Amino acid sequence: MTPTEASSETAAERRARLEAEIIGFIAQEIQDKTAVLTRDTRRDEVAIDSIDIVNVVFSVEEKYDVQVDIAPDSRFDTVGELVDKLITFIPDTAS
Repeated sequence: MTPTEASSETAAERRARLEAEIIGFIAQEIQDKTAVLTRDTRRDEVAIDSIDIVNVVFSVEEKYDVQVDIAPDSRFDTVGELVDKLITFIPDTAS
């Protein structure tokens, strides 16, 4: 995304894009590659473990050049809760 495209993106569009990207990172890490992840998908339904979370955190840090400070054993009941937490580390200027 170019800076011009990023500046024309609304806050809701940006959030939806970030959410989709992070859910994509999660989908790459889980064992069941056929699982369809949504915000409401329960962590235990798709067996997201602490190693998966570490890998997702690394993906977010690399993609957005940020430092994410959450414990790998943090409790997240749903994919949405994990996504919401990770988005808080991504500055508005990140594309």
